[in-house]
Amino acid sequence: MRVDPPTQSVVAQSPGQIVLHFSQQVTPISKGTDVLGSTGASYASGAAHLSAKDVRALVIPLAPNLPRGDYTIRWRVASADGHLVGGVFAIGVGAGRPPPQLETTQGSSVDSALLVARFLYFIGLLVLVGGAFVRALVFAPAVRLLTGDARAEAEESERTGFGVLAFAATALLVVGGWAAVVRQATQVAGISFWAPLEGRGPIVAPIGDTRFGREFGHAINAATVFFVLIMCAYALRRWRPSVYAVAAVATVAGGWALVGPGLSGHAGDPGRGWLTVAVDALHLAGASVWIGGLAHLFVVAAPATAALPPAERSRVRLVIAERFSRIALASVALVAVTGVGRALWELGAVSEIWSTPYGRTLVIKTALLGALVTLGYLNRRALTDFSALRRRVGLELSLLVTLTAAVSLLTDLPPAKDDAAARGTAATVIQQPVQRP
Repeated sequence: MRVDPPTQSVVAQSPGQIVLHFSQQVTPISKGTDVLGSTGASYASGAAHLSAKDVRALVIPLAPNLPRGDYTIRWRVASADGHLVGGVFAIGVGAGRPPPQLETTQGSSVDSALLVARFLYFIGLLVLVGGAFVRALVFAPAVRLLTGDARAEAEESERTGFGVLAFAATALLVVGGWAAVVRQATQVAGISFWAPLEGRGPIVAPIGDTRFGREFGHAINAATVFFVLIMCAYALRRWRPSVYAVAAVATVAGGWALVGPGLSGHAGDPGRGWLTVAVDALHLAGASVWIGGLAHLFVVAAPATAALPPAERSRVRLVIAERFSRIALASVALVAVTGVGRALWELGAVSEIWSTPYGRTLVIKTALLGALVTLGYLNRRALTDFSALRRRVGLELSLLVTLTAAVSLLTDLPPAKDDAAARGTAATVIQQPVQRP
């Protein structure tokens, strides 16, 4: 970031404005900037706005004829990926004055409400998409080993169970996703979360002002369409050509739902290119198969096969466990490889692993992933004991939920190399604490 006049500088004449130049387009936040004199009086003249010539420049208009003295400038904006960033610096007015010192400091904070909303969204998305994938590639082939009434009853029980699971997952992602979008938009507008519902503030414009609002909203809609289509596929299961057509469209919607978070977040930042978005989508796809598959195995497949005769139940459950084990192994490998790739993009130096919040959260995520891989290995050795396997799957799901919370936190933090670079500037760029209404 570059500032004109420069930070900590002294200008002989009163400037008419202060301009902050960023590397990408930003969105001004209502009441997010101020210029304070030594007495605490405000010398800003009107709201900060983007330059008409450059959308990457934030203009802070000043009152005319500033008196001699030091002035502290506090600013806060929303980046294109939805993060609230800001800082504080000072300038002096009047020839012969010593360089000014910072008069205020600000700390960093994570918006807990936004974190919870993202967590609900990711849990819902991963269970919905991954559960549908595993249902088609694991449960359906296994249950075809059955014949007659046993097969019909198992399929009907599975359809009912998965319908409930898919509906619950969709409800989580819709509620959590739109809560995250509205939370970010109301922060930009400088109003409370509930104000739009009460008709006391704008909401549509702030959502469209950031890439996060636009792309995240599209991803939520795509996931909702995916749910509707897979339910339609179940209803049309007796007409195979229709099922195939609906499944093809559902696959596109599911893919869009997985790509959307990358487009709205760090992977979609200007200059990153399509490869980072693709890697992010593959990372989510691997995680969805893992988490969604375990949820299907634990919540749907086990009850659906419980009423089968003992011999057939053991045979079908063994096939389910073996098929899922192979798919889960591939998904874990995909998560690991793409996770390394994402870390290399987001970390600029090894020291950022322990010196930035992003790096420290990444360490926690990696430790959880290691524990999950170990537990998965133990599960592979217990495929013939479905009851014991189901108990371990419950523990694995609990760890995966914790891992998803860490992922939600990572998406709410600025990338490590951006954070480190920002802290090295004279303006002391920092992640702003959320001003909760």
